[in-house]
Amino acid sequence: MSDLNSADAGAVVIRLSLTPDWPKADTVAILAKTAASAAFAHADLSESAGIVADELMENTIKYGDWSCTANVTFSLLSHSDQLEIEVSSPCDSTSPHYQRLWASLRNIEKANPRDSYLERLAQIAQDHNERGGLGLLRLAHEANCRLSARVADGERLHVRASLPIPR
Repeated sequence: MSDLNSADAGAVVIRLSLTPDWPKADTVAILAKTAASAAFAHADLSESAGIVADELMENTIKYGDWSCTANVTFSLLSHSDQLEIEVSSPCDSTSPHYQRLWASLRNIEKANPRDSYLERLAQIAQDHNERGGLGLLRLAHEANCRLSARVADGERLHVRASLPIPR
């Protein structure tokens, strides 16, 4: 971790280890929004940070593999021109939710986020039994963030959203 005494003005460094409880998603969203607002004083960025933190926390609580005793990790870090929000949780790589995450990320990468989001909305509208899979697509489109995921630390899924910091 970098030396906070030499950090740039407005630098954000927050790392939390939390139990996977629903009320914490809202609390973390408020924290992310407030930290971004205090550090960068840009209303759109702080609003996006709150929305992204909330969606990522909800997904990790909903889809994490909580058959073992583990915590959610949440981090909010700024790097020169990016604000990075990352959550991690234990995962089950055989879960359909895990597979859908990778499919969503591939869809976002191969087309622009707006088109991916609208395509998924159309699929849901045509098939009323079709559900879910909109959250990350909506984030990429509405919050203008770049999404990525990786499995590390054994079987922990890390999902990261990178938001551009307006200058």
